[in-house]
Amino acid sequence: MKSFFILFLWIGTTLMIGQSNINNDFNSSNGLAYDTTKVLNVYSSPTGNSYTEKSIKGHKYYNEEYKIAEIYVADRMIHKYAVRYDAYHDQIEVIENDKKFVLSKENKIRVVLKDYEYGLLLNKKGVEEYFIIFNKNKETSLVLKARKKIQDAKKPKSGFEKYTPPAFYRDYFYFIKNKTGNLKKVRLKKNSVLNVLKDKKDDLEKFASSEKLKFKKESDLIKIIDYYNTL
Repeated sequence: MKSFFILFLWIGTTLMIGQSNINNDFNSSNGLAYDTTKVLNVYSSPTGNSYTEKSIKGHKYYNEEYKIAEIYVADRMIHKYAVRYDAYHDQIEVIENDKKFVLSKENKIRVVLKDYEYGLLLNKKGVEEYFIIFNKNKETSLVLKARKKIQDAKKPKSGFEKYTPPAFYRDYFYFIKNKTGNLKKVRLKKNSVLNVLKDKKDDLEKFASSEKLKFKKESDLIKIIDYYNTL
């Protein structure tokens, strides 16, 4: 058991150092001179309720693994970090010099990964939140608001019932962002999507049919909207 713990600790430390080295090697070799204290805040993650995070089943992240991302401020790429999105607190965690920080929202941050980006958009209350933008650098894009919430624990009411621990659960909503930046809520269903993109309805139906793409599948819908942007 002791040997297993030592191995686990070594693997975790190696991963953290590796991520930090990727950050440092990239940023030094590309001469990115930027005061990163302007975009990094002290990490904290209170759950805001009576539960400790360790007692909650599951995790609070859109993707639990850290992924390498380019960080942009005012369309200028300033740094490269290993990041992951905390969908419970709506914050992006980064690793810098083996320490965990969160990105500031005050600088119109864009966090660009290989397949999507995290961007700050206004929710229906007019408050900036992180949204996942799949069709990067396109006028029209599929957008996801990935939010995690906590399902309360359930205490047994009798000796025949079992205790159910608190658990994180997904509260995800899809939108289509148009060229004016407005978000239109959609479901991953053909009629819902085409009701928003109705100006090219026939073209999209033909394209989806010829390419055997389904509107209810996220990865297929991204391709359909990519095609929409070419019309």
